[in-house]
Amino acid sequence: MSASMVRLRYSTIVNYLSMIYRLIASVGFTVVIARKLAPHDFGVWGITLSTTLMIANLWGIIDFWMRRDIARGDLEAFYAGTFAALFYATVAGVAHVLLGWAQSVIFGWPLEAFLASVPMTLAAVMDRYFSTAVSMIKPEGVGYKNMVLDTVRLVIALATVNVIGKVVYTPIVAYTLGFTSSSALSLTILLRLGIRPRLGDLGRVREWIKAAYVPLANVVRLSALGGIRAVASWATGSELSVAYLNVGLSSQTAIVRASAQSTPALYARLLKGRGGEDVEEVLRLFILVTGFLASSFIVLSKTIASLYNPLYVGAWPVVVIVTLFGVAEGLANILTVSALGSVKSEKLTWNELKRTPLFRVTYARVAALAASILAGSVLARALVPDYLKAAEYFAASLLAGSAAYTIWVGGYVRHSLRFMAPWKEVLAGVLASASVAAYYALAGVSGLIIESFWSAVPSLLLHGGVALIMYVLVWYALSPWFRWLVRASLSYLGRFFTG
Repeated sequence: MSASMVRLRYSTIVNYLSMIYRLIASVGFTVVIARKLAPHDFGVWGITLSTTLMIANLWGIIDFWMRRDIARGDLEAFYAGTFAALFYATVAGVAHVLLGWAQSVIFGWPLEAFLASVPMTLAAVMDRYFSTAVSMIKPEGVGYKNMVLDTVRLVIALATVNVIGKVVYTPIVAYTLGFTSSSALSLTILLRLGIRPRLGDLGRVREWIKAAYVPLANVVRLSALGGIRAVASWATGSELSVAYLNVGLSSQTAIVRASAQSTPALYARLLKGRGGEDVEEVLRLFILVTGFLASSFIVLSKTIASLYNPLYVGAWPVVVIVTLFGVAEGLANILTVSALGSVKSEKLTWNELKRTPLFRVTYARVAALAASILAGSVLARALVPDYLKAAEYFAASLLAGSAAYTIWVGGYVRHSLRFMAPWKEVLAGVLASASVAAYYALAGVSGLIIESFWSAVPSLLLHGGVALIMYVLVWYALSPWFRWLVRASLSYLGRFFTG
């Protein structure tokens, strides 16, 4: 596989379109759950999901080296990962039970919810294993399989909420089947490429584990970030703070996903010798997508909070703060991958490694998150029993740490890859976002409280469509790059349909 075989723009655009679809499906899923579950169960659901993500993200210790090897065309790395994935899934299931039992004893969360969510953890680990290979071989496949994941979990939630009951088990079953379906599609993609999972060289796995100190910081960061709801519940001793955080975190997920759509292709190309021009292109695409999402979430924060459930309308500041956190994290994801991809050599001594981004960048990022979580936990604990304020301060601490790291790593990457920040696109994004905010304000949508979901959604979609058209027109008027992208996309579609 050469760098040219990994199509940066094509895979990124496909994955961005997937992300837009996923946003709609994800919002639909959260609305179903938030409106059907009582705040207590909604909070418990967030804690169980957080526990799953905390454990599943530890797979990154293997994923880091496996990804880099596969990106260079070494499929033996994928085969070596088969045993590692099966073994870690078993370990993850046991860890989930033990961590769930500990939380049940200390905080009183229902143990049966953790036991029921063990299959969700197993499915999440296997989904990450298959996704690792797909992301490096056929990056657009990540978009396809993620659409399946969100579609299945929404359909299952709608189909089972009245069968299982309005309890925490509905989202657990939906997520479990979603991860399973996503893994099945990833496997299908690999099989069609002639790649079949089998047990490979276990010596390779031992080498990865010995070198775990390189990705360890990033793995710890991802586990802590995935477990942020659980950490908030530990700090406040209440599932209500998690219920408020759920509303905000559901909104920022789309923005973080926007950065994640481009990083697989970017990482693969950088490892194969590409340079700063790819980083500039990915930043342009991220700014294009994020501007509309962020401005819509911020201006419509009250509306979005009430969309999930009118009970959570007071959580609109959490939506605003976490949206900004999502923008900072999205930029940080792109810049971090750029820094890691700039290191081509693997045969480094410890002293050499400490001077590379593989060490400095990942450990700086985990230090920023650790400081944020510590500060947020202290502030949240001090505000108990005002659980809404506790959620706001916890989110604000996350934003502060992420923003500080993003500024630092941006300077680091500009120095190492020598790329120019796409200022024309930044200006276009700011002005286009301002036009969206102005439209929402003049249309009177920003203060809308949604009592009935189905009666309000058509109007919201109409206003969103008008705002999106305005956003695209401003971009087209201000950005020569965007005008070129539109013409190139239309030309490609023309060739596709005419043969």
